[in-house]
Amino acid sequence: MKPVISNGNVYKKTLPKIEIIKGFEKFKNVIFKSRKISTENFKVYLNLELLKDCPPDFPVKVGFLISKKHFKLAVKRNYLKRILKELYRKNKSLLEIPTGYQVNLVFTFSDLALENEKRYSNLNYTDSIIEFTDLMREINKFLKK
Repeated sequence: MKPVISNGNVYKKTLPKIEIIKGFEKFKNVIFKSRKISTENFKVYLNLELLKDCPPDFPVKVGFLISKKHFKLAVKRNYLKRILKELYRKNKSLLEIPTGYQVNLVFTFSDLALENEKRYSNLNYTDSIIEFTDLMREINKFLKK
């Protein structure tokens, strides 16, 4: 697999475990101390941290949230997480991370989309690619400020 170079950072189109946010406290910090960016179906919580010491191996930490309140079956939640992970993995090279910062992202579905959860019974990867790339462009606009 060829690595992708974007803004001086080298990205492989993989999603290693070290790049994934784990733990309730970390998720809580990202969600409550962040900016929300939404599209019709997706929402991302974006938290930008200034690093004082050395740059991290992975300038981006990412998490995926699917609510048990809206999707009762674990099979459905896992399927939707797999779609979000795949969308992020394929498009993470679009991110332009400023040097000296770590970006924490938590992806989920937007509130409008959750109101009509029947729409997700037929959601697939190909339908979501264009909207997700638009979301990544919105994230880059925020990061450039």
